[in-house]
Amino acid sequence: MPLPVRQTSPARVAVVTAGLAVGGAVAGGVAGALALQIAFAISGDPLGLADGFELAFAAFTGAFIGFFLAPSVGWLLLRRVPLGRAFGGLVLGTVLGGLAGWFLPGNDDLMTQPVLAASAGLLIAALLMRLMWRERRPPNGVFQDSSRSAEQRVRSWNHEPRPIPET
Repeated sequence: MPLPVRQTSPARVAVVTAGLAVGGAVAGGVAGALALQIAFAISGDPLGLADGFELAFAAFTGAFIGFFLAPSVGWLLLRRVPLGRAFGGLVLGTVLGGLAGWFLPGNDDLMTQPVLAASAGLLIAALLMRLMWRERRPPNGVFQDSSRSAEQRVRSWNHEPRPIPET
């Protein structure tokens, strides 16, 4: 029995990619501004606040990077991850990576190291989510049979013997 083939239209792929790019720009802007704000608060700034130009610059940098990385990461690593969790996880990974880059030793220019570390945090978060939400299929790749219960399907996937029905 041949397996069904999924076909998607190029227009749909383009629309989804554009949506991922816009969503990545918004999430990247939020992540950049949030990471800078937290870094200033931890660094001992009396008010713990960055000024408007610094926040705008961090948000613009995050938006620029998110615009390009979100579609790539989304299509390559996060196809099975729910969209909200994907963006939330990417923002969290980006903020943590940016903070690590801000506070790591050797941070002389306050630009390159946090941006590279934030990008690395995004990629690490994407890989972790990929591992957490990888598709679970039976070993032989057969689609699920809806006539059987979930317990019966899982038992057959694990190659456990089925109970003999009583007559």
